[in-house]
Amino acid sequence: MAEHIIRLRAAWQGVFESRLGEEVRRIDLPAFPAPVLEGISRLERRFQSPRITPEKERLLLRLKSMPDLLAVRLNGQEILRGAPPEGGVEIELPPLTSGSNRLVLDLDRHATARRTPGASWGEVTLVIRSIDRAQAVGEADGPRYNPS
Repeated sequence: MAEHIIRLRAAWQGVFESRLGEEVRRIDLPAFPAPVLEGISRLERRFQSPRITPEKERLLLRLKSMPDLLAVRLNGQEILRGAPPEGGVEIELPPLTSGSNRLVLDLDRHATARRTPGASWGEVTLVIRSIDRAQAVGEADGPRYNPS
């Protein structure tokens, strides 16, 4: 099965809660070490919609290494609630806008104890996958979540 990977690494906006209100800082993923995210409540990133042929390809969002994830929103619509399993999860995405799309990761800012010391945090990838015969008949090849 053919895949094209687009890693959403750089240019995340991290929203941190402080006594003075919200503070926004640039964060690159995966964050290493994970304490870089101490006190963070939300990560946001814009991206352009990749071109796909809907009859031949589908677009998925792959998430890994996010034990304190509360929810994922795409263009204001919640597409996942809760942390993905340890091995990660793939979410089949609804149609995207042709321009800029906004991905928001809501985090539990008090859950730093769930982060593995010395480990990196947060792998976010767009996956363009060709639809082959096995997938057309519904055979699963890993954890998947379809929000529709």
